[in-house]
This record gives sequence, structure tokens and C-alpha cells, in this order.
Amino acid sequence: WLRFFLTGVRDQSVEAKARVKALATLRENYRKELEKERSSQRLMQGIHFLFGNPIISIRQIEAGLNLSNYRSAQRLVSRLESLGIIREITGKSRNRLYQADQILHAIDAALGAQ
Repeated sequence: WLRFFLTGVRDQSVEAKARVKALATLRENYRKELEKERSSQRLMQGIHFLFGNPIISIRQIEAGLNLSNYRSAQRLVSRLESLGIIREITGKSRNRLYQADQILHAIDAALGAQ
């Protein structure tokens, strides 16, 4: 029984390491891509938020980044969307949700690689 348990712990550790590596690589790729963008610091804050919350609303970005108003959050989300970092997933004109596909894919790919 102990061997079975330790094998499970080892497998989980390997999976966690793969997820962390995939996400770190993606974060670094985003950083390099955004170095040339205007307002890159705010964009990187938005991306950092997405790594903890890969599906977001504009209100969540506003609160999570302590932005001064909804319009600032809306502009940031719009810019992240135009860069292909997030996409709108509800198809609605109100109460929209946005998803960071590459972040979710990096997590899934790391899990599937095991």
C-alpha cells in the first residue's frame, strides 16, 4: 500500500512540475511579446491576473487590479483581446466573460503529457 501511495505522490509531483514549466514558458513568451507594447506594465498585470483567473469578466479585472474605473478595465480587456491573449466566450453584449485559451491549454497539455 505504501508503494502505491508513494507512486501516486511521485506522479502528482511530475504533473505539477510539467504544469509549472508550461505556464512559466507561456508567461515569458507573453512578457517578450509585450515589451514593445505601449502600457506594457498594465498589460503584464492583466496577464498575471489571468494566470490565476483564466476566465474573467471586466468587473473582475477592475477589482483584481484595483483599476480606477470600469472604462479602464474595459480598455485593458479590449487590448488583451486584440492581442489574442483572451477571447470573449458568451456571445452576449452584456455580462461578457473572457477566456485565456493559451493558459488553459498549457494546463491541459501538461496534464495530458503524463
